[in-house]
Amino acid sequence: MTFKELFGTTIETRLLDFLGDHVGSMYSINELDKHVIKLKENRATLNKLIDAGLIKKVQPAPESICYMINDMNQSVRAMLHYDFMEGKKAMEREAKK
Repeated sequence: MTFKELFGTTIETRLLDFLGDHVGSMYSINELDKHVIKLKENRATLNKLIDAGLIKKVQPAPESICYMINDMNQSVRAMLHYDFMEGKKAMEREAKK
């Protein structure tokens, strides 16, 4: 069962799933709008995840603000571990075919 299958496809889930698949990568609000959801219209969702410590707001350059998964957060680590284990199980099932 994938992360999305387990938790649904809410805005929060889609955003965490996308950023979780790109640990260490930073995305601007425009990039997230293009790849995931219209965050410009859902700033409250983004701020909620930042306040919860699941997403970090980073400033790689003076005029630039980006967002990334907070892989130091214990809840995020558990989510990533679950996602990895489910992926591993899926690969093992495919290898047996």
